[in-house]
Amino acid sequence: MGLLRYILLLIVFCSFTIPHVQRNKDLVLHLDLRKNQGKLPQDETGLNYCVGRGTTLVHERNSYRFSSGGTDEVDCGTKSPLNFTTQITFSVWIFMNSTITGIGKQTSGSSGFAYVVAYNTDNKVYFQMTGNGTTVTYGNTTTTYPLNQWVHVVCTYNGGGSTNANKMQIYINGIARSLAFAGTIPTSMYVTTANLRVNVLNGVTYGNGKMGLIRMFNSYFTPNQVWQEYVNTKELMY
Repeated sequence: MGLLRYILLLIVFCSFTIPHVQRNKDLVLHLDLRKNQGKLPQDETGLNYCVGRGTTLVHERNSYRFSSGGTDEVDCGTKSPLNFTTQITFSVWIFMNSTITGIGKQTSGSSGFAYVVAYNTDNKVYFQMTGNGTTVTYGNTTTTYPLNQWVHVVCTYNGGGSTNANKMQIYINGIARSLAFAGTIPTSMYVTTANLRVNVLNGVTYGNGKMGLIRMFNSYFTPNQVWQEYVNTKELMY
């Protein structure tokens, strides 16, 4: 009886002390790079098969470190759950040492392009996409963000919005940021057979930094949902 009581108390204690991370039906990628899984980091949804590449790709404490001098990346393939049309939410913890990296489905240039989240050379976050496979439109933060510290980035897209600002938003550490837009954000995204690649931009440029938890949803998060995602995942990163 004493052992049973101890087990029940332990379960109750863990339920209050272990951070809860939202796992709703729309979650299509849960790549937890806090865990050391060598060159085979697992998508915990079971929907995608991911492979790490690069001779300098290493795990350290709560993340994978990518070096720009090599070709470090994580490739999660091109299965159908990663093909989005009218809604998407990206959630990623990133620690950049240099000012360029990307996550998305994109080969060289606009060829095979669908969508990409990029931390660019101007220290701004870009969310790029195409509706026809050739014309690339995007929104980018108007404020720069620092290097060498953890930042939580969420990008959301809802093709049913009436304006660019209604269709696309970028949040930094749970707060929606002001965006500048290039072109008209499409009402639906192009579907491509390009692989989803982490730490690659334009298919040829590799970033220098670390990434922790990467999550993708085939739905559009509200500001309250984004804030909850930030709060819950922050507990895991620190």
